[in-house]
Amino acid sequence: MNFIISYDISLDKKRKKASNLLEEFGVRIQYSVFQCELNKKELSRLKDKLNEIINSKTDSVYFFPSCENCMNKRIMIGSEFSIRKINVLTID
Repeated sequence: MNFIISYDISLDKKRKKASNLLEEFGVRIQYSVFQCELNKKELSRLKDKLNEIINSKTDSVYFFPSCENCMNKRIMIGSEFSIRKINVLTID
């Protein structure tokens, strides 16, 4: 099933860990929003790992299920979010 996952995590280190984890499962579509295609096992594993990272008193992660039909009807205004990874080679 497709999910839109968003987070609000206060500490930079924890936010980075959550971001890196979510990138293993899906595609970033905004700074703190990901689109992930997950089966039941992956969903359970992702929720468990995020629970280990966040502080449940100050942080939150939302999972919004979205069917394929709904995703095909999405509307976007403005430029598409894109992150480019740059590999740097250091030569001594």
